[in-house]
Amino acid sequence: MAVPISCRCGGVHSGSAQQPPAQGTRPETRQGTHPRPGTEVPMHRRLFFKPVTLPPMTWLALCMLVTSCGFAQEPVKEPTAPPWPAGLITAIKANDLPAVKESLEQGAEVNARGNNGWTPLMFAVGYSASPEIVTLLLAKGAEVNARDEYGSTPLKLAVYYSSTPEIVTLLLEKGAEIDARDKYGRTPLMLAASYSMTQLATDLPGGVTTPEMVTLLLEKGAEIEARDNNGWTPLMLAAGHSRSPEIVTVLLEKGAEIEARDNLGDTPLLLAVRSSHSKSPEIVRLLLDKGAEVNASNSYGLTPLIFAAQFSTTPEMVTLLLEKGAEVNASENGGRTPLYFAILHSRSPAIVTLLLEKGAEVNARDNDGRTPLMSAARNSSTPAIVMLLLEKGAEANARDNNGWTPLIYAARYSSTPEIVTLLLLEKGAEIEARDNKYGWTPLIYAARYSSTPKIVKL
Repeated sequence: MAVPISCRCGGVHSGSAQQPPAQGTRPETRQGTHPRPGTEVPMHRRLFFKPVTLPPMTWLALCMLVTSCGFAQEPVKEPTAPPWPAGLITAIKANDLPAVKESLEQGAEVNARGNNGWTPLMFAVGYSASPEIVTLLLAKGAEVNARDEYGSTPLKLAVYYSSTPEIVTLLLEKGAEIDARDKYGRTPLMLAASYSMTQLATDLPGGVTTPEMVTLLLEKGAEIEARDNNGWTPLMLAAGHSRSPEIVTVLLEKGAEIEARDNLGDTPLLLAVRSSHSKSPEIVRLLLDKGAEVNASNSYGLTPLIFAAQFSTTPEMVTLLLEKGAEVNASENGGRTPLYFAILHSRSPAIVTLLLEKGAEVNARDNDGRTPLMSAARNSSTPAIVMLLLEKGAEANARDNNGWTPLIYAARYSSTPEIVTLLLLEKGAEIEARDNKYGWTPLIYAARYSSTPKIVKL
């Protein structure tokens, strides 16, 4: 007699129909759960809960049953993208209006996608096509708010590639979203504020300078306090990236918040100082003259003067901030002052000298008890900086929280024998000083770690 075999879909295949369970009774097992001990496991349950060995013909029969239950699927047909209109793109790049018209009349797809997801309209604004070509594409149904792989719209690309005001205005009149954001959260205004493309615009027929583009977008209603994924506003981007005092001026005159803070607590002034490019001093002075807080600190306690000491290679920025009232001994969350950062990063004797002359505390300690001299010894600062600190009263035998002295730092980390000589011979550093953890002396650290044999000999 044929044995009914249940397939996974719930159907029963045999010579007779499956009998439903009697009314009021509960099934022996529930689908998706293990059977209770003592219950008989149907064949279809055994197939899925433990390995079984069946004759080949049985497997063949099972496969036929599965197929008959509808498990065999038709091949999935992938949607086909519209064919790429190479002729149309070539005509757009050549700014050839008649050829663009001909290509469209022959059925070129106006919303086809190319590399990076660009549409023909994006190519038009990206390659500075004429307003007539842009108008024609829009009239043929080009999507004015299409987005590429980066979330950029034709309007944003028009701003980036410094299109004419006529094209920007045309896109806006056709419904372009003026504050559309890309995947970084940036709007067309943010892009215009970020990049100074005056030279690029000058090279293009009818191109406009970036300050003019910023003005146009603001007049068309762009949000002046919009924020990107970093919490940056257009003014922050202008202060930190544009290298254009003119853009900063436009935004300030339009009411941009001068003390706005990003996700890390940075202000436009902090970003301007940190950018440290050729136009930074001019932008910093502009912000300070407009009332920017010279001692503003971010979430890490970093101030404009600390950034200047860290990133500047000349005293100009440091001098400017000190003249405007920057606190020379303000410390960040780790207890380090601008003098520390000048020693650690800029390594400029001129900046170190300026800070010391303006009252920087030569023996200030950070949260680990380290002094500026220890930092100088550890980071192989120039002998000139070490001598400056010693001449200003730096303690040659100061100890940090671990009992390390400047000489131990020099022996452990420095590759400059002259620093060890200065500390050891001229200023009386204790050669037998021992740290707290191991009781090691400078000689032990030098022998164990130094790659400079001369330091061990000293």
